[in-house]
Amino acid sequence: MNDSKHRIVFKDSNGNTLTEADLREATGIVKWELVGRDNVSEAAIKLHQKGREIGSRGNHNEALQLFKEASTLAPDWPYPVYDAAFTYLMQGDAKTALEYYELVDSLAPRGYFTVKTAIHTLRGENAGLYPKGLYLSYIQLEWWTDPIQKKKKVMSIIEVAPDYAPAWKELAVLEADDKKFINAIDKGLSLNPDLETKGNLLINKAIYFSNSNRLDESKEILGKLIMDRKTTIGVREGAKFVLSQIISTNN
Repeated sequence: MNDSKHRIVFKDSNGNTLTEADLREATGIVKWELVGRDNVSEAAIKLHQKGREIGSRGNHNEALQLFKEASTLAPDWPYPVYDAAFTYLMQGDAKTALEYYELVDSLAPRGYFTVKTAIHTLRGENAGLYPKGLYLSYIQLEWWTDPIQKKKKVMSIIEVAPDYAPAWKELAVLEADDKKFINAIDKGLSLNPDLETKGNLLINKAIYFSNSNRLDESKEILGKLIMDRKTTIGVREGAKFVLSQIISTNN
């Protein structure tokens, strides 16, 4: 039967197609804790969870030991390595944090949380392209729930690192004015962003086009992101969800 679920919503230059059925289960959510966890033992899971609990109380050294023990039992599971990287960052050891983020990237090359952004930023700090401590300041933005205060923090990052694309991505979603929103997106895209940041900037640009009744341009951006093998898992799932919403709204 040729029903709506088989309707083509995007076709790339190679003739590959994306249908409504491909988007039907899209949620935009990635369960990162499950990535690479297929054959992980219960012992490794418990060690990792205990490390997270202890780390949340500020016992970083003990948490690191537990993460390392979990990784020994489950060497292909990125989650404890990721948490170890974050813990080193919180301790002010950006050099070791970068090494662990790079290990996570080797275990999950299609992306894992914000690892692509972490590596891009920390390497930039080492090369003198960004000020030291930039990535730590950036990830702390998620702790701010008040949009006015968060915008002040974003602007303080832009002041010291005007060429830092992730900050422009954060600024865009805090702008109520459409012109300022798209200007921040285009600024971020012009600054050689990492794959994760670039993908999210493009998703926001697609949303802008959709809201501006430029549906073909919106679908083109999202379709290309979904079909591109270089697109990170998080961006792909986000693009699928946004495209599914656009299709649903405009059918």
